Amino acid sequence: MDGSSSPLVPGPSAGLVHSRRSVFGEKNEGGHKRLETPLSPDKTEPEISMFLLKKHGEGGTWKADGFRTSFYLEERRPRGRTYWLPFPGLAASALSRRLVGNMNTWVRPTPTKSNHLGGETQVSIFHEQLNNNQRLGLGARVPVPHPLGEGLKCLLPEGIGPQPLPGAYQTPPPAPAGHPTLSPRVLLQPIQQQELESEDPSLTPTAVSKADCYVELRLPTASPSPAQTRMVANCSDPEWNETFHYQIHGAVKNVLELTLCDKDILGSDQLSLLLFDLRSLKPGQPYRHIFPLNHQDSQELQVEFVLENSQVPASEVITNGVLVAQPCLRIQGTLREDGTAPHREYGSRQIQLTVPGAYEKPQFLPLQPPMEGGLPATFTFHVNPVISSRLDVELGERLTVLQSGPSAELEAHTNKLGEGGILLSSLALGQEEQRFVALGEGQEVVLSMKAEMSSGDLDLRLGFGLCDGEREFLDKRKQIVSKALQQVLGLSQAPDSGQVPVVAVLGSGGGTRAMSSLYGSLAGLQELGLLDTVTYLSGVSGSTWCISTLYKDPAWSQVALQGPIERAQARVCSSKMGAMSTERLQYYAQELGSLESTGHRVSLIDIWGLLIEYFLYQEKNPAKLSDQQEAVNQGQNPYPIYASINVHTNISGEDFAEWCEFTPYEVGFPKYGAYVPTELFGSEFFMGHLLQPQPEPRICYLQGVWGSAFAASLDEIFLKTAGSGLSFLDCHRGSVNITDDCQKLQLHDPTRLRTRLFTRQGPFSQAVLDIFTSRFTFAENCNFTRGLCLHKDYVAGREFMAWKDTHPDAFPNQLTPMRDCLCLVDGGFAINSPFPLSLLPQRAVDLILSFDYSLEAPFEVLQMTEKYCLDRGIPFPSIEVLPEDLEEPRECYLFAKAKDPRSPIVLHFPLVNRTFCTHLAPGVARQTAEEKAYGDFVVNGADTPYGMMNFTYEPEEFERLVALSRYNVLNNVETLRHALRLALERRQAGGRAGG
Repeated sequence: MDGSSSPLVPGPSAGLVHSRRSVFGEKNEGGHKRLETPLSPDKTEPEISMFLLKKHGEGGTWKADGFRTSFYLEERRPRGRTYWLPFPGLAASALSRRLVGNMNTWVRPTPTKSNHLGGETQVSIFHEQLNNNQRLGLGARVPVPHPLGEGLKCLLPEGIGPQPLPGAYQTPPPAPAGHPTLSPRVLLQPIQQQELESEDPSLTPTAVSKADCYVELRLPTASPSPAQTRMVANCSDPEWNETFHYQIHGAVKNVLELTLCDKDILGSDQLSLLLFDLRSLKPGQPYRHIFPLNHQDSQELQVEFVLENSQVPASEVITNGVLVAQPCLRIQGTLREDGTAPHREYGSRQIQLTVPGAYEKPQFLPLQPPMEGGLPATFTFHVNPVISSRLDVELGERLTVLQSGPSAELEAHTNKLGEGGILLSSLALGQEEQRFVALGEGQEVVLSMKAEMSSGDLDLRLGFGLCDGEREFLDKRKQIVSKALQQVLGLSQAPDSGQVPVVAVLGSGGGTRAMSSLYGSLAGLQELGLLDTVTYLSGVSGSTWCISTLYKDPAWSQVALQGPIERAQARVCSSKMGAMSTERLQYYAQELGSLESTGHRVSLIDIWGLLIEYFLYQEKNPAKLSDQQEAVNQGQNPYPIYASINVHTNISGEDFAEWCEFTPYEVGFPKYGAYVPTELFGSEFFMGHLLQPQPEPRICYLQGVWGSAFAASLDEIFLKTAGSGLSFLDCHRGSVNITDDCQKLQLHDPTRLRTRLFTRQGPFSQAVLDIFTSRFTFAENCNFTRGLCLHKDYVAGREFMAWKDTHPDAFPNQLTPMRDCLCLVDGGFAINSPFPLSLLPQRAVDLILSFDYSLEAPFEVLQMTEKYCLDRGIPFPSIEVLPEDLEEPRECYLFAKAKDPRSPIVLHFPLVNRTFCTHLAPGVARQTAEEKAYGDFVVNGADTPYGMMNFTYEPEEFERLVALSRYNVLNNVETLRHALRLALERRQAGGRAGG
C-alpha cells in the first residue's frame, strides 16, 4: 500500500491503527458513522493488505492474493446497519481513484466470512466489484491474544469490519471448556425441495401460507436480546441462509426458543413458538432436527445444530443443584475531561452508556466539565460476561426549542449524534485503562475503565438446609418441648432431645375472622400446657396478623394471652373511620413517598399495609420482622413462619405458585433453595451479589403482602366464589403440543425437557385473557434471584412440576430467576394454609395442628394439600372424610393413615359451633336462657358478621369467636394428647417425619 497519509489516519507504519490504538474515520457526506477500534495492548495490531480477487469457474469461489478467504456471493448486512471505513493508502493508485476518488471518500464494506488459521484471524474488510470476474479487496491479518484464565477473550480488534448485532452473523469467541458453542444454522424452504450443503444452515417449514415471515431466536442464558432472520416478503416458501452463534454454559439449562413470526403493518404476529432443550445435543455431532408446526397441513420447521467444545478452562460456578451462580463482571469507570465533544450554549450534550443484559439500566453522563472541586461523572455496570459482551456509547444532544403557536412553550428534544462501543472482552481484569471512543462528527470521548470479576462468596444462601439461626433455635427449643411433653403426657422422665417430636401449628387465612380465632386457639393450647410443645407457628393471610402482633413481645407465650386478646378486641371493635382522616392521609403520602425514594415500586398493597397498621395498632408501628429474632433466640417461643406466594400476574395461584417463607432470620424460596437475610429483603441483588442495600421494610408492609386477598384476577374471583373459573376462557388460550418424534432425542434422560410447540390464539383472544386473568395488583419487590440461572438438572427437584409439559415449571426462560421483580401475594390463592412450608423435609415435622377458619369447605385445604403432595412425592396422610362430615363437620379430625412412615400426623380443627352452643366449657352445659343465647350463633350463615370484608366486630361478636376457638381446643384435649403420644412413639421407633 502507498505510504501517503491523511489528516485523520497515520501513514503506513500504523496501517489502520491510530497512535491511540484506534481506527478512526470521519463522518462522510452521506451521514454514515465512523468506527473506532480499541486494541489489546499486546500484538493485536492488524497487518493491512490490498489484494485482487479472481473468480474461479461459474458460480465458483473468490480467491485473493496475499491470503485466501471465501466469500458469500450475496451481500449480508446486519439489519439496516451500514459501516464505513477509511482507505488512505489508495489515493495514489489510478485503480483506487476509480473506486474511491480521493482520500476523503469512504467506501461501504461488505461483511464476509472469517477464517481462523494458526492463531491468527483473517478478515476481509472491503471488496468492490470491478467486473464479472474481478474484485478489489482490502484485508487484515490480526494476531489473536489468548488471555487464559480471565474468562474473557477478544478475537478481533473492535471496528475491523462490520460489528454485527448480538446473536447474529458472527464468529463467537472461544467458549470455556465445558461451555459449548452452539451454532443453529437456519434455512427455510419446502422440505421436499431441500438440497443443503454441509456449510449451509437449515430451518424449514413447509406449506407456509404467503406471508412476510421471519424467525426469531431467543436464548436468554446466552444472549441478552433475541436474534432474528431477515424477513422474506409475500412468500409461501421463504428461504434463509443464516447462521447464529451462541456461547452456552454446560451447567445451565439452555432452552432455545424459535418463534415463527408474520410481519404486519402494525407489528408482528407470533404464529408458533418452539422450545427446544439443548441438552439433547452432543458436542462435535451436527444434528438436523425437523419440528412439526401443524399436524393438519404438515407444516414443518427444520433446524441444524452444531455444538462444539473449547479447550480454554472454564470459570467456576456455585450451584445447589437447582440454581447456578456464575462469576459477575463489574465495569467501573469515569468520563475523562480530555475528550473532544463540546457542548453548545443552546443545547446540552450527554453520553448514554448501555451494556445489554447488565443489571443497570442505561446511564447518562453529561459532557460538561464538573464544577470546580466536583467529581467527574462515573458509571458502573454488573454483567454476566457469558451473556453481555459490549459497552455501547451514544452521543446525544438535548435541545430546548421554542414552539410557535398561540401558547408558545419550550420543548426538549434529544438528537442522536453518534455512537461507538467497546468490547468488554478487550478489558484486562484488575487494571485501569483509558479508552478512546469515536462517536462521529470528529468527536470522541475518553473513558477511564476498570473491570473486576466477583469473588466466589455470595451474599445470599444457596442451599436446602435450615439456616444457622433456625438450627440454633431448634437446639434450645427441644429442651423446652421435652419438659412440656413430660408434664402433658405424664411421663416418668423427659424424652431425650433427639426423640422430641416436632409439632407445627398452622393458621389459615380468613382476614379479621382468622386473626381473632387464632387468638382463641392459642389460648386453648396455652391453658392445656400444649403451647410449649409447639416448635413452629405458621400462618397465611389473617393468621399472620395475629402472629406478627404477638411477637412484638419477646416472651408472649410465657405469659397469659388474656392481655393480647383484650388489646386485639379493642382494635377490632373500634371504628376504622380514622384511617381516612386528613392527618392519616398525609401520613400515608409521606410514608409512600419515602418508599418510592428508595426505588421501591409502590403498589396498592403498600397502601393496604398502612391501612392494616392502623387497624391493628392505630399508630405507627416501627417494628421489623428481624426484630423477632429476640423472641426466638432462647427458644422461648415457637419459631414463626409467615407465608406468601410468588405468582405470574396472569396465571391463577392454584395453577402456579412459588411459596415464599418469611422468618426472623431469612426470607426465601424453598423451591429454589435461595434465601437472603431478613434485614436485606427488598435490597437489590444480581447474580447472587448484593448491589444496592435498602432499609428493611417495616412489618406493616409485609402484613399487607401476607394478607393481600384482594390481589386477584376476575377468573380467580369466580373460582373462589363460584367454585370454578371462567370456562369460556379455555377457547382463548393457546395450545401446547409435544413434538418429540425422533428416537435420537429420546435419551431416557429425566432432566431433559421435551420439545414443545406453543400455538397462540389471535390478538382478540389475548385481549380477552388479559382482561380476565390479569391481577388487579400485586407486591413488586426486588428479585434476589435475578441473574442466577437454572441448573441443567433443575427439573429433578421435587418442587418442580416440569413433568407436566404445560406447567410453567417446564418453561425455564420464564421462571423467577429470569424476571426483574417478585410478584408476591396472599398465600391463600394457592392453599389457604401454609402446609407446604411445614412439609419441607429439613423441618421434619411429626404433628401438624391445622386450624382452618374458612367459612365453607372445611376440608378443602387438606384435600388441596394432599394433591400438592401427591404431585411432588411428599409424604402426607390420606384425607378420607365421610359424607355426613361434609354436611355437619365435627370439631376435630385426626389423620394418621399413610403408606409412608415419614408422613406427618394431621390434627384438623374446622371452625364450627357444634357443642359450644350447648356447653359453657367441656362437660359443663349451658343452663340459663342468657347462656344459651350467647352460644347459639351460626359462624357461616348468610348474615354472618364474620365475612371476609368485615374488619369491625361488635364486642360480643369478637368475644364469642375467640371463646368458640378456645373451647374447640379444650374440648378435644384427649385427641390432642393421643396425637402427641403417637408422634412421640414414631420418633422413638425411628420413623421420623420428613427425612
